[in-house]
Amino acid sequence: MLAYGIFVCKDCANEHIKIFHGKSRSQVKEIFAEQWDDLQLEAIAPGVGGNKLLFDYMQDYEGLAQKQIEKRYTTSQLGWYARKLQAHLDQRVFSEIPPAKDWDERLSRAKTSMKSIFYIGGDKKNQGSDDSVSIKSQEASSSSSDLSLSQSAPQKSDLSSSD
Repeated sequence: MLAYGIFVCKDCANEHIKIFHGKSRSQVKEIFAEQWDDLQLEAIAPGVGGNKLLFDYMQDYEGLAQKQIEKRYTTSQLGWYARKLQAHLDQRVFSEIPPAKDWDERLSRAKTSMKSIFYIGGDKKNQGSDDSVSIKSQEASSSSSDLSLSQSAPQKSDLSSSD
């Protein structure tokens, strides 16, 4: 399968052709019955493509290698892998971040992303001294754009209406 730079057995090749509706979409190519160009040969070359490289990559994602063919080859993880391989073959820089390996990594990325959008924590020298959190947009320059949140419960006087 050229999109992933791997060899598959004839049975798996036929399964890919059936699932993905033909040879061109699944990018299955017969080893001896068809002509291979230099780019296709490079795609399967060790260190560029190859079964071991893809297998090792799939091991980073729990359960990916065990999924059924149709589900495995339509995941974001293998989509990223195919785009990375194609960029290498096209001699383009590939800077796309690989999909997160688990929920912890997704959460960590989300926190990092939020920190790049917002400054969280208020005054650094007084950090942790009270229960309030000040969120300030990096683009905001005036104090009127600050948003303060307090973890303390509202006081009874705050809830009563004045007569």
